Amino acid sequence: YEEFLDNLKKRLDNLEISEKDFNRKKKVLISNEIFAYDNVENINDIIMDSIIYNKSIEDDPIGIIDSLSIKGLLDLIKRLDISNASTVIVKK
Repeated sequence: YEEFLDNLKKRLDNLEISEKDFNRKKKVLISNEIFAYDNVENINDIIMDSIIYNKSIEDDPIGIIDSLSIKGLLDLIKRLDISNASTVIVKK
C-alpha cells in the first residue's frame, strides 16, 4: 500500500490536464446533466439532494458547469495538499 500511496502522490503532484481534455469533460458533464432529466426518479433525486446538501434548489446546473475554467481547475490542483491525508487500509 505504501508504494501505491507514493505513486498516487507523485501522479497528483505531476498532474497535467490539457484545455482540450478539460473542455471535453465539461461537455460530458453537461450531457449527463441533460440526460438526468429524462427520468422522473432522477429529477426527484436531484431536487432532494439539492435541498439536503445545498438547502436550496439549483436552478442552473448547466450554467455552473459551463462557467468552470481550466485556469480555475489548475489553480485548484496547485492548492491540493495531501501531506496531512489519512489512510485507511481494509484487509480481508
